[in-house]
Amino acid sequence: MPASPTAPASPIKSGDARLLFIRHGSAMRMTEDLRDPGLTTRGRDEAAATASQLAVALAGISPHLLASPLARTQETAAIIGAAIGCRAVLAPAFAEVPWTDGQPVVSRAADITDWLGRGWGDMPAAQQRWAGDVVAAARQLTGLVVVVSHFVPINVMVGHARGSDRVLEFRPRPASVTIITRNGGDFAIESLGSEDETLFA
Repeated sequence: MPASPTAPASPIKSGDARLLFIRHGSAMRMTEDLRDPGLTTRGRDEAAATASQLAVALAGISPHLLASPLARTQETAAIIGAAIGCRAVLAPAFAEVPWTDGQPVVSRAADITDWLGRGWGDMPAAQQRWAGDVVAAARQLTGLVVVVSHFVPINVMVGHARGSDRVLEFRPRPASVTIITRNGGDFAIESLGSEDETLFA
């Protein structure tokens, strides 16, 4: 069960941000014929459980809702948006770590597992630039924002908030909520989402 998100204890000051990063629900298996899979039945249930918690925690509050353009995040965001009364805006910067050009699906999981054992300084240049773009996009956000994203971008934000070079900071469960704030300066972690230690292990 995802950790329950909480409403901000005090109003968010102008220019500051409280970002609720939600990992998408469990998705169908990726194949060469299905490179952008949607949610499984379990994934829809996970998204619905988180959506119900958000509807209670954010009652009377109107957040912005952003989502990666991939099918699994769009489906998750649609479920969440219906519960909290807002429509998701496409946010390509928060899509999953990009593929290597021409990479076959069969090697995708193996590459990600390899990358998760590295520091960002040891990553390919394209992926390093992408991680920088994730942080830059987050810096542009103000107020209360719900961001439906993926395993690696959420780790990018957690690592940046910690001042860490590690690619893997934790293993967020599907539909878990990680809260990161920015109060007049850099990012800070308010709470991590629940973890599943078996993911990409």
